[in-house]
Amino acid sequence: MKSAKKRFTLDLEPSFQRRLKVITALKGVSMREYCVELIERQLAVDEADEGLKLPFGKHNQS
Repeated sequence: MKSAKKRFTLDLEPSFQRRLKVITALKGVSMREYCVELIERQLAVDEADEGLKLPFGKHNQS
């Protein structure tokens, strides 16, 4: 059984969307794949930030 997914919508300026579409096409990935990869990468950086008090994960083990 597939895990449930939630939809996330972004309203982009047309010029920004065109830039994103061109770059992802040149890389051979979808805009979704590109955005999810970048968000996951930044989340990992942010989650590793010892200065952040997160409501989950290692920083919540009190």
